[in-house]
Amino acid sequence: MQSDNSYDFDYYPASEAAKSSEVIDDVSHVFSNSFGNTPEGKPYRLGPKTTKKRIERTDHVIVSRHHADPVGYVYARVMASTRGVVGWIDSLAV
Repeated sequence: MQSDNSYDFDYYPASEAAKSSEVIDDVSHVFSNSFGNTPEGKPYRLGPKTTKKRIERTDHVIVSRHHADPVGYVYARVMASTRGVVGWIDSLAV
């Protein structure tokens, strides 16, 4: 039996991702499944910002899918540093 372990990695500029309900839903799905619920049974949240607002505050979004199901995401920024430009991961979940 052969298994299909292929994954798709879709890149979006954050400005485009923040306008896509599919990307927002996929990132929300991964976040919810990665972090689960608080001890009180409520969905875990990183403060009051919505997923859309968090995406708007980064530069790049990468969503990983397996058979069209979202399984991971990365928010990344490009930042100036004393040694030039560096990449910064704002959020990552699988």
